[in-house]
Amino acid sequence: MKEYLDHLFSDKDSDIERVADKYKAAGNREKERIFEATKRKYDKLKEEYDNNSDDGFIKEAEGVERYHRPNWIRFVCGAAAAVVLLGGAFGGILLSRSQKVQHMTHSSVVEEQSTVPTAVNEKDNDKSVAVKTLVSSLEQIMRAQYPVGEDLSDSIWFNIDAYAAEVDQVLNLTKYYYAVTDPELDTFEEIDAKLKETFSDELYHTYLGGDLSDYEVGHDFKDDSLANKYIRSFILYNGKTYALSLCEPNASYAAGFEQLYNFSGYKLISSDFKEGGKLLERDMMYLSEDGGYEDLEGLVTCTRVYERADGGKVTAEIQMILKEGEWRIAAFDVNGDPAVNTVPEPTTVPVEEPHNEEEFAELQLHERRICANYEEAKELVNELENAWQNGTYTFKKIDREKYIKKIMDSQNTEELNSLENKSYIYHMLYNGFRYYDTADASYDETVEENGSSYEVTERSIADNRSKYMYNEYEMNSESGIDHITWYINDTQWITVDHKTGFYTEYNDYIQNYETEYVPDNDRCIEYYTPDGEIILARDFTNCILTGCSNECLHPDADGLFDFDTWSIEGTTEILGRECVEVYQSNSRYTKDMFIDMRTGIIVKSTQTNNETGDTQTMKLTSIEIDKPIEYKSFDPTGYEPKPYEITAG
Repeated sequence: MKEYLDHLFSDKDSDIERVADKYKAAGNREKERIFEATKRKYDKLKEEYDNNSDDGFIKEAEGVERYHRPNWIRFVCGAAAAVVLLGGAFGGILLSRSQKVQHMTHSSVVEEQSTVPTAVNEKDNDKSVAVKTLVSSLEQIMRAQYPVGEDLSDSIWFNIDAYAAEVDQVLNLTKYYYAVTDPELDTFEEIDAKLKETFSDELYHTYLGGDLSDYEVGHDFKDDSLANKYIRSFILYNGKTYALSLCEPNASYAAGFEQLYNFSGYKLISSDFKEGGKLLERDMMYLSEDGGYEDLEGLVTCTRVYERADGGKVTAEIQMILKEGEWRIAAFDVNGDPAVNTVPEPTTVPVEEPHNEEEFAELQLHERRICANYEEAKELVNELENAWQNGTYTFKKIDREKYIKKIMDSQNTEELNSLENKSYIYHMLYNGFRYYDTADASYDETVEENGSSYEVTERSIADNRSKYMYNEYEMNSESGIDHITWYINDTQWITVDHKTGFYTEYNDYIQNYETEYVPDNDRCIEYYTPDGEIILARDFTNCILTGCSNECLHPDADGLFDFDTWSIEGTTEILGRECVEVYQSNSRYTKDMFIDMRTGIIVKSTQTNNETGDTQTMKLTSIEIDKPIEYKSFDPTGYEPKPYEITAG
């Protein structure tokens, strides 16, 4: 008997397995008797241990030292086995250090990488292992959907109707996909396996799409409910796996992955478990019949707080359920603090980061197109019209930081007004909206005209990629208050006159930003007669709000085509934006503008009519770039429709 007891309390797993193999499993009655005896022994030992410890748990050491189970846990397991041995009724129960004593339902568990000493709950420690694996898989899945820094040459896109709860409308959106470059996920079989081992069945089906090889790139799945269900995060196209992009590559917010899902690069601060509760509301597939959110049996929520290298915090809520005995993610939500600005330590020799010129397009230095005669000019305009409409040219971003640095480092007026610097400002005025997706801006205007003055307040909300815009205009003058709102959603325009109570709804054209593009030097084509009369002029502009006072988000840069009429006066900061001051003077007006160098947005301007002396000033009062925007929709209650009239002349 002593030999077997020695085996039970041995440090060698082989001894324990030898005992387990020798004795057969107990029946149900014996198991119940054994359990009661073991429980009494456990309670006694636990009471003794509690008397010698402030909280009954072994504290985890600081640093990355491996966690060791308390010795009393092993002793209880051995005592239980001894009871079975003496009863002659055990065998198939494998006793090893992997057994857990389940005695709590809620605790904080910090993995080994944390330096915070934390009480370890062994039941939750099982879940902690599962969460660590699931979070690693989630990171890999999300990384594929943030194609920043990858090879972006292999891309496809489709259009699809999608319901937007914010505006209670169905929007036709463009979905951009990039070839998956992760060698562990670049086949559909690998993607399928990864999604199945990570997500619950319901969440899995929201990520895995279908084979879209039968559709041409750019196909519009408008009102096609059968095809819509295949437009998911991962699709198959011509034998290759593509991931839906969650950001515009190289856009100003493209660091979203680094600030949200790069868990392996963060320091884990805490990991807290809670059982029960409702599923996160972001996952609509769990809606119950009455429109509420279902309670999932066995739901466990793990709230993990990380610290990024920049000092910001990331909070991840991972909700898990068991699927065939394995934990799977049923829902998740991740929120991160904005990047924390840190002041670098001063160095005696400034070190510049290596720059890869091949990542960006080359800035086109400004040069006017000169045609020998009218026929040549007309042919050029026709050629550019076709290129504009058919997507002949492809826009590619330039390295903004490179040129902003040159402007900021300029030592005098001559350096400020180099051809390169002025070409950059011209480029940003025309193409700034291509460098950001969303904007929400408010600004004030003051107009002095014909001896009287009036004030205007405006707010503009734009989602450039979704072709959505909201513009609210309110003018306070001697004749009263004029209040007009524009709602623009793709081709649908709604203009509301709050003063008269009428609104018009019609379809108008909105530029297709992805395809309608010509190089900067081809934006303006003019041809003059020998005596200076213009007989041909074509401007390929980016002004989408015809009739709206909106020289803020989408400025009209046609007037700057003649570089001889304007100059860069200096730089300043307005509302936290680094701006360049541009002064322009021509035969008609004089204008002073402050332009955000990273977006091309005009944040402040003053224009004076050289003939009448009338002035118009505009200044930005608030602005947010690439943050979630509030989609506004028109409620016709209390308003009357007015037919859209086209006035000749």
